[in-house]
Amino acid sequence: MDKNNGRYIYRVDNKYNHNYAVRIKKDGGHVTQKTFSDSAYGGKEQALIAALRFRDHEAERVGVALLTGNQRNPQSINARNTSGVIGVCLNTENKKGIIKPFWVANYRVGPDDCRKTQRVSFSIDAHGYETAFHLAVKARYKGIGKPVPRGLRPP
Repeated sequence: MDKNNGRYIYRVDNKYNHNYAVRIKKDGGHVTQKTFSDSAYGGKEQALIAALRFRDHEAERVGVALLTGNQRNPQSINARNTSGVIGVCLNTENKKGIIKPFWVANYRVGPDDCRKTQRVSFSIDAHGYETAFHLAVKARYKGIGKPVPRGLRPP
């Protein structure tokens, strides 16, 4: 199965079950789930086709985007995120007893099967608190290929 076609679909093969399962979640809550047994659908390929059709229909019904290629699922901000921007965080480094604060932008690049994390940091000492934050945000959005939102302010 092509990785792009398999979003929200996974394969179950164990002693008792041979099927594809579709599980779609929206905003962290459970939306829908259904299994497609090989025996009920006349084989592995037919079960996959039925699962893909169901997934496409349900994703459209509940308003979930079916992303392909290097696109990622939209993420919500984690409660531990203190910057207010996904992939941007404030970090510190201890160099010879001197604590150096900096803003960090993290994002992933490359095809889905071999994505690599990129990390770019901006020193608060060199750029200032607000400028370093904006540089990190700009680097993050450039790395994921999206326009930088306006009006973001550092915490």
